[in-house]
Amino acid sequence: MDSDQVPTRRGFLTGASAVGAMALAGCVTTRLSVSAPNVDDSPVFDSFSVANDVVWGNDAAQVKATLTDAATTDEMVRELSAISSFGSDAWTGMVSGGQTSVSMYLPVGTDLTVHAFNHSAEPVDSQPLRVGGNSFP
Repeated sequence: MDSDQVPTRRGFLTGASAVGAMALAGCVTTRLSVSAPNVDDSPVFDSFSVANDVVWGNDAAQVKATLTDAATTDEMVRELSAISSFGSDAWTGMVSGGQTSVSMYLPVGTDLTVHAFNHSAEPVDSQPLRVGGNSFP
């Protein structure tokens, strides 16, 4: 290796600091909250809560959906799906018989509708939902 190819300490530190700055760049969202205005009328959903306090960059917030006692028995819910107001699928997950809660990873600041489907893939319930927070660049 000739002297032109040997990394210098200054070059190494410059490169390392550039990589570190890029890794820390982006926004952070704090004080996460979830709003589900019609949950009291739901035969499937008992409540929604935010499981994590901070979201970095474009990461999704972890939202816990607590299901009613009748969700997997009487209503036979077997799948949940969160759809954005633009019609794109934000999250989909399966529900087992007797399951009482589901963790969903949902985008922050997007209007969503969480749909519940039974074992025959028929819709059982849908709930409007929004995860909010304070974003800082």
